[in-house]
Amino acid sequence: MESIEDRIFNVVLPTLKHGNDGLIFTCVHTKYQHGTDNHILKWKPPEENTVDCRLRLHFPTVQPEDVDMFEGGSDEPFVDYDSVPKAELWSFLGSGRDGGNYEYFA
Repeated sequence: MESIEDRIFNVVLPTLKHGNDGLIFTCVHTKYQHGTDNHILKWKPPEENTVDCRLRLHFPTVQPEDVDMFEGGSDEPFVDYDSVPKAELWSFLGSGRDGGNYEYFA
């Protein structure tokens, strides 16, 4: 008799009409929980695994030059989006009740 694992990997997945990048096993005895759920098992082949991250860009604030003010611009400091920003990479540690939890990486 064919095992459920053999059936999933050898019959079901190869005949899907759409792509597949992993499996999610859910518990039938617990209520669904948004975010991190310790009762769910997610599986992906190693080549499909990803790391969720966030890139934060910090652009410098600069003082306007005299020519900017002369041309009707503001004399208030402004963000210089033409400059090269400082970049920070944050890695995702999981989702809690308050939203995503990120940690500074580089």
